[in-house]
Amino acid sequence: MQNRRFNRDIFGNLKTQKAAQKALPVLILCASAEKPRAILMRELAAAIVPDMKQFNWTIGFALAWIHRTLYDLQESDDWIYGEIPGITAIVLGNPETPTNYCMRETAPSSWEDYETNHVLPVFEYPHWDKVMDCLFGSL
Repeated sequence: MQNRRFNRDIFGNLKTQKAAQKALPVLILCASAEKPRAILMRELAAAIVPDMKQFNWTIGFALAWIHRTLYDLQESDDWIYGEIPGITAIVLGNPETPTNYCMRETAPSSWEDYETNHVLPVFEYPHWDKVMDCLFGSL
């Protein structure tokens, strides 16, 4: 899944932007761990907006803002680390089930197709640390 240019990035004060600011490091941690793993949308919501009961809307916009942020970073003149995979592909609705948005965007024929073409590139990308440095500075 390619990162896309939505109308906002993660840097702002909207509730969805603040959720995106919290979500991206969680996703990068999942993607770059010694044993990388996908994360369920409800797990991500519990990590970043634990008091919210109806989180699909907020998480959906947060993931869109992440797309925009990674798109802008990748398109910047200073970015030398290649194409940034769409990290939101590792957010699943249920085990081995892409979210509805990912299904519409990618139309995979099977879980194996989705995993091969969208999830594994996220896990194989070697520069998530550079993404974190560029977006958040050294933590």
